[in-house]
Amino acid sequence: ATIIGLADVGTSFVAGIAVFATLGAMSFATEQAGNPVAVEDVVNVGPGLAFVAFPYALAQLPYSAWFGAVFFIALLTLGIDSAFSITESVLASLVDKTGWSRNWTLIGMSLVGLTVGLVYCTRGGMTWLGNMDDFITGWGGIALLGLLECVVVGWSYRIKRLRDHANERSDWMLGGWWDITIRYLAPLILSVLFAWSLLDKAASPGGFLYDAKGVFQTPALVGLIVAISKGTFSFTQPGPRTGRSLGTIGTLFAAGAIVLLSWSFYLSLQLRWSLAEHGGGDEGTSTELVTRQEVMARDIKAIVGAGGGLALIALAIGAGVVARGERNSLRPSGLARLSAGAGVMTLGCSGGLVLALLVMTHGLGKAEPPSASAPVPEQAKDFLTGPSVVVLTVMIALLVVGLGWCFYRSLKAAGDRGEAEQTPEGAEAG
Repeated sequence: ATIIGLADVGTSFVAGIAVFATLGAMSFATEQAGNPVAVEDVVNVGPGLAFVAFPYALAQLPYSAWFGAVFFIALLTLGIDSAFSITESVLASLVDKTGWSRNWTLIGMSLVGLTVGLVYCTRGGMTWLGNMDDFITGWGGIALLGLLECVVVGWSYRIKRLRDHANERSDWMLGGWWDITIRYLAPLILSVLFAWSLLDKAASPGGFLYDAKGVFQTPALVGLIVAISKGTFSFTQPGPRTGRSLGTIGTLFAAGAIVLLSWSFYLSLQLRWSLAEHGGGDEGTSTELVTRQEVMARDIKAIVGAGGGLALIALAIGAGVVARGERNSLRPSGLARLSAGAGVMTLGCSGGLVLALLVMTHGLGKAEPPSASAPVPEQAKDFLTGPSVVVLTVMIALLVVGLGWCFYRSLKAAGDRGEAEQTPEGAEAG
């Protein structure tokens, strides 16, 4: 499975290079024709990449019709393969939980999927597809679902029991680092990404929650609530409860953190719209307005800091109760688990809001940005800033080291399994 995953990553990397190279060629062709179009405007994101960029690249090859047929057959088989993986996970869960017939359940699921999929065949199908794509990948929907999964798995259940169960059926042994990753590291990183994306993209003019005119999109809010509602907690472990009083205190701290972060998010929306409408140091912007924006940004950071402090206290209380209860084979209070889960999410969200505010207010009132008619300096166009280089270097290092480690472990596990299955020559199989 690891080797297949590495192959998928490699295939995606090569496909990405092919797409960007094709878009560059298309942009160059428009320039040669006397009607230049920027690379980012040649093809719209989404289906346009598969149904415009790739056919254009294939059309440049000899025997392009044959290559086009092979490409679209491969695209069809890719969709069927993805349907298998998506359907099987839901099907296995339904059959295991309900005991229904696998064949009839599969038929029912297929009919439901076909009915829902017919929406994409209508005249508004591309709009529906674009909205779904924006909800899932455009502003952090995947980060939100991954965050909720980590919090539910890490804090709603005895994570050591889950780790032992995985080790019994895996060639890789998970250690205590897995518990720390699921309970702390992954939720913190994902909540930072989610809060940052929500404020930077979804709440921006023309984003997910607001259209270009600033009208709030109620259906988008409904979809967000539905996605968050999937992360409900479940406490089913037997045994006496412990830490209910401390769990109540921690939950109150977490609730206070949520209130402060919600308030700061509302104020951040106002600041973002003020910067979008009036600028923050642009020519013509009054000094009084810039000063008011600076004070507002400073107040928001203070509120976010207070919310992050309350979240840290809630996380410490909840995590302490859960750790003590699991160490003594007791059932930690549900409020303690809720305090820890909500604390780690709000703590990460506070960090994401701070990062978004730093980016939003960068250079506020310090320097005049170039006007629309002024040329952008060559250094700004061709070179990354220092923080961008650091982030890019760390991400590439994590990717290379992580994939290399996974490849090494998969080969080592396959070798160990092969040696265990060898039998002496002439010996009978048991």
